[in-house]
Amino acid sequence: MSLTVDKQAEQSKLTGEMRLSIALTFFAFILIGANDGGLGVLIPSIRAYYHIDNIVLSYIFIAASLGYIISALFCGLLIEKLGIRRFLIVAAIDYVIGAGIYSLQPPFTVLLLAAFFLGTSVGSMDAGLNSYIAALPNNTRLLNYLHAFYGAGAWLGPIIGAGLLALQLRWGSIYIAWGTIALIVLIGLFTIFRVQSPAQHHRELEAELRPHENVLRATLRVRVVWIACLLFVFYTGTEVSTGNWSVTFLLGQRHTSEFVAGWIISGYWLGLTLGRVVLGHIAERIGPATLVMYSMLGAICGVLIIWLVSTTVGAILGLFVIGFCLGPIFPTVVSLMPTFVAPRLVPSAIGFLASSANIGAALLSWLAGSLIEHVSLIALWPYEVFIITAMLALWLILIKQGKNSTSSVVEVYHR
Repeated sequence: MSLTVDKQAEQSKLTGEMRLSIALTFFAFILIGANDGGLGVLIPSIRAYYHIDNIVLSYIFIAASLGYIISALFCGLLIEKLGIRRFLIVAAIDYVIGAGIYSLQPPFTVLLLAAFFLGTSVGSMDAGLNSYIAALPNNTRLLNYLHAFYGAGAWLGPIIGAGLLALQLRWGSIYIAWGTIALIVLIGLFTIFRVQSPAQHHRELEAELRPHENVLRATLRVRVVWIACLLFVFYTGTEVSTGNWSVTFLLGQRHTSEFVAGWIISGYWLGLTLGRVVLGHIAERIGPATLVMYSMLGAICGVLIIWLVSTTVGAILGLFVIGFCLGPIFPTVVSLMPTFVAPRLVPSAIGFLASSANIGAALLSWLAGSLIEHVSLIALWPYEVFIITAMLALWLILIKQGKNSTSSVVEVYHR
């Protein structure tokens, strides 16, 4: 049950300039991770500064999510019009502007506008950089590395934010740091970022599309994209609901201290990052499709450990296993999109996946919280087993459909 990619592409060599470009994408993903991970430690300070409750505060997340979803949905169309390099330059400028507004700690309505700016920037960089790496040789391994750097940023973000607050600095000062990093990324995009020349068969794909067909409409006609989007709703729902609600479970059901719970959940995020680094190599040996299937089964085993082993050691081991096994799923599925859809459609397909992931993170995490509130804390784990099982079923369907899509693309290439 393995999918293979074009062997000639796999064996092609990356130039020194391309390696610099890849390093820049990794650095940019640290920024994306730090942006997402660092906000949590700022929430109490932001709430106190504006004298608002959690409901009003949630408008920040809504504005950012709206910006992210809109930008990710239209990234394929914009990349086709602007080119990947100019598209990413606009996204980096967008982030610098949004971070600059945040750093001023403006009136709350203006802050919501800045949150929308940051959301559009992060959505654009996320979808754009994933599309860029997905087009390279050895993309499964490189995409796993890319998302490992996101994990590193998400781990560093709270540490840097808490450190700045401990120094009695304003909460907006962290966005001076993030804006500075974005400025470095922007300079790198102008100076060292290079786009790989398209392969010869990429120029033959126009026969697959109707004349002058809009890239968004063409992508929406591909059944594989819809299946993958639904898969990503369940994937990020699992990842985020586990990360968000495990601390509540540990405090209320396992009766650990906040300090111990914090360290246990950090092991989950560490597992997520290590899984992308370690299992990314294994994908090249056993095939990405097989890796994803076994990763999902491993994640179910991790859930069963924390559910059935009522000890702190069980919680530590279970959450680490869940994170380690979930880690490679997102980047590995993204790496297969160039084999499922025509090259012109890849950025739009990945943009749709990113938007679906954002929706799943919000929706299924909210459902998990409602289940905990109205049933019990322990209900979190059968819920996780259910959505991972649904994810596995969707993956098997996606592979079957993906093989048919791959055959269709290959036929176009060899006409």
